[in-house]
Amino acid sequence: MSFELGTTIADTFTGDAVFNGNSVFLGEGDSVITGNVTFNDDSRAGNDPSNPPEVVGNVIFDTESLFSTNIIVSGTATYMNVTGTTTMTIPDLPGPLYFGVIATGAKNAEDEDIINWVFNGTGENSTNNQGAVLGDAEFNGVSFNSDYAPGMIIEGNATFNDQSYNNGEVTGQAKFTYTDGSGTITIGFNMQWGAGTAGTIVGASDEPITDWVFVDSSNYGEITADTVSFSGTEGLGGSNQGPITANLVTFNSLTSNTNNITGDVVFNGDSNNEDGTTITGDATFTGDLSENNGTVSGTLTRRYTSATSPTRDFTATPWTVLVDGAEVDVSGATYDETTIFSSENSGCFIGGPTPACVIPTVTTPTSTSVTETTVTLGGNVTSLGLPTSISARGTCLDTTSSPVTNCVAEGGTTTGVFTQARTGLTAGTLYYYRAYATNDTGTAYSADGTFTTSEATSSSGSGGSSRRNTIAPPPPNIIPPACQAGDIFSAVTGLSCVSTPPAVCPIGDLFSAVTGLPCTTHIVLPFSPAVPENIPGSPPLQTGNENTPSYNFGLATLKNGGSGIAVTDLQRFLNAKLNLSLILDGNFGPKTKAAVILFQIENGLVPDGIVGPLTKEKMNGI
Repeated sequence: MSFELGTTIADTFTGDAVFNGNSVFLGEGDSVITGNVTFNDDSRAGNDPSNPPEVVGNVIFDTESLFSTNIIVSGTATYMNVTGTTTMTIPDLPGPLYFGVIATGAKNAEDEDIINWVFNGTGENSTNNQGAVLGDAEFNGVSFNSDYAPGMIIEGNATFNDQSYNNGEVTGQAKFTYTDGSGTITIGFNMQWGAGTAGTIVGASDEPITDWVFVDSSNYGEITADTVSFSGTEGLGGSNQGPITANLVTFNSLTSNTNNITGDVVFNGDSNNEDGTTITGDATFTGDLSENNGTVSGTLTRRYTSATSPTRDFTATPWTVLVDGAEVDVSGATYDETTIFSSENSGCFIGGPTPACVIPTVTTPTSTSVTETTVTLGGNVTSLGLPTSISARGTCLDTTSSPVTNCVAEGGTTTGVFTQARTGLTAGTLYYYRAYATNDTGTAYSADGTFTTSEATSSSGSGGSSRRNTIAPPPPNIIPPACQAGDIFSAVTGLSCVSTPPAVCPIGDLFSAVTGLPCTTHIVLPFSPAVPENIPGSPPLQTGNENTPSYNFGLATLKNGGSGIAVTDLQRFLNAKLNLSLILDGNFGPKTKAAVILFQIENGLVPDGIVGPLTKEKMNGI
């Protein structure tokens, strides 16, 4: 049967057929020819890829209209325009073109199998494959592999160059040469990425594609990856309309989700999760205008970042609400976000939902070790407030009450008691002080404390030097009776058990700062150039090795009542440096304390008998 110029049929019959001129074999209803068919001149088959006609037999294409044809062939399709090669090239011609032949075999004019297929398309031309490719395929320009109807399969590998993409099925490897070489593929150019599948999907360097980036483009296909992100610009945008399985999917401004996602999802800007979708994982909405209209199986979190969004009703959905990362309670109420953001404090609110912002709590101001120009101040931070972190704690000092200036941070950022040395004071002056702590809500102060610095000392002699710089000469050697081995003071008389006490009474002192005895009668400090004789009946003396090159005083402060190896080293040090005979028992008692006081006096330290950082520094430097 022959169909001539202008003939259009949509029928079912048996027998061979020839289409000439620009005749058309349409696919309306069940149009089937059982026999062999030849298409000549400008004749073609079908115009609807979802309802193509069918030939139960073989087909010969000797026509220029091959690339606007949709047909299913149960036998072999022979292409007379392919000569001297086994490659079928779909040319780059004006207007959108398609190749839609689904056949079980493909031959060229020499009856050789066609094994390579090349689809070209540039500019506005979107040449696409709507047929069966029996071999490998290459897509260039803006061409693509479509999925309009079943049977449109590439039976081999496919390579996608330039801006081409895959919406259909590839049984082998699908390679996208415009990946960045590190596993990331960017789908741009306003692509409508379809339900493309492949045996394997790789990038330019044959690496697996783990991260998908859609820019002004949409996904209609199924994706399994590590991350997937969508972003859009004004007038373009993009969306996800296919199922995704990923660790993290991110939607940015002008994008939306309309399909199911397995994994965690973040919606930024004005992106939305549409009705009818299910997210199997956690979903976080950070955009002021982002909305959730679907179902979330995990934690549904709204993270506020500004005060520009409208009132939201938190009763409708079990939201977890975060402000700058801190969770807040907005259950059972509707809150205007301008109220929430009336405070810039992180994680708490002023005049909004709970929890309310709270400044820290500071108590117990202390002042110790007061001298003419220095003092040690302290306080106790009992609560960090809300937010539960402080940026600074310290003390403020002034000559008027409730000082808020001359504040110095101590360095700590936790609760608890702290102290700090303050210097540069004026002698004989009443000072007010208080401790403080600061968090994002504000600064809290303790109650006021007061102290008065020591009066300035008078000078002595024509040189005008301080009396503390001139030491009285020592009295004659005194070795009182009833001293036991290792005693510094006599238990009977209270006098020194050592000979040649040092000259420790400064000019002008009436009583010893160590013993309280009159300076004009006794100098009773535990110091002697020689070890006293052992008293009969007393235990033998135990002295240290004075040649020990170094001592370990530990990190903790050593004081009366303490014990341990560090105290033993301290006793060895004092024996060596002050020529004493302390028993090396590792117990910090009155004798050890008295020896420490002597060392502090001789070295210009505060004589408090406590071995703290300054005393250790001086000992380690000797």
